[in-house]
Amino acid sequence: MLSHDAAHGALPTLRAATTEDAVFGSYFAPDRMFQLKGDPVPVPIPKPAQNEAAARQLWETAEGLTGAAWRVVEPARAFAGR
Repeated sequence: MLSHDAAHGALPTLRAATTEDAVFGSYFAPDRMFQLKGDPVPVPIPKPAQNEAAARQLWETAEGLTGAAWRVVEPARAFAGR
């Protein structure tokens, strides 16, 4: 009742992956009820999602659990000169 079903919950991710108006660092979330329901729209990145130490730990944990290893290019270097 207070949130989407799984199909609608996937819409912000699908929009971020497929829309032409997404730019590096874009973040999409539902537009109503404290970003719990509604159509996906661009919103400011929440403070917890900006925690670099937590992001690094999450990435390393995901690599350890999946056995996948990805080389990540730092955004500032990847987009230098653009």
